[in-house]
Parts: sequence; structure tokens; C-alpha cells
Amino acid sequence: MRRERTLLQHEVDILNQKLSQELLILKDDLKGMFDDRKMSVRMEQRTMESKVRSVFHCVQRFSKMLTWPMTDPRTQLQNNRPPQQRQQIGNRRPPLGPDPPLRHGHPLHGIHGSHFVEIREL
Repeated sequence: MRRERTLLQHEVDILNQKLSQELLILKDDLKGMFDDRKMSVRMEQRTMESKVRSVFHCVQRFSKMLTWPMTDPRTQLQNNRPPQQRQQIGNRRPPLGPDPPLRHGHPLHGIHGSHFVEIREL
């Protein structure tokens, strides 16, 4: 009986040792899986950050394209011409022509020079 007990105890010890080894192997495998997942999440995060940066730069360029035409056309024209022509464009004045007609109701409507002109309603 003692011998059977010793054999059984020896078998239990061997099984405990195998179980401990298997648990360590499973623990290491699980840790490796978590580390792999962390790495893949980091890579996905970097990829998304890169895409966001790319979209941000595209939006910045597009907004510059939208705001550029809103500037003064004379300034745009001057910036696109050589320096000697820039000054010429800046000094030009619009041609003088007749003044636009005054609308009925304007305080100066009907005044011609220093004479009053009779206004007739049609």
C-alpha cells in the first residue's frame, strides 16, 4: 500500500509539473497575442493619423485656392507680372467719362451746373 501511494504521489507530482509548464506556455502565448494586438493597433493608429494629416493638408491647400481668388484682382495681376509692369498697372486710372445719371429722388437730381432744370414726371 505504501508503494502504491508513493507511485501515485510521484504521478501526481509529474502531472503537476506538466500542468505548470502548460500554464506557463499558455501565459506566454497569451502575452504574445496581446503584444501583437498592441502593435497592430499602434500601426492602425499611425496609418489613421497619417491619413488625417493628408486630408488636413489637402483641406489647407483647397482653402488657399478658395481664398486666393477673393483678393483684389489688381493685386493678383500685379503679382503675376514682371516688376517693371507692376508699377504701370498700379498707377493706371480708369478713363474719365460722363457721370452716371442721378436717380429720381437724389438731392442733386435735376440740377445742371448752376441752373435748375424743371423735372416732369411722365
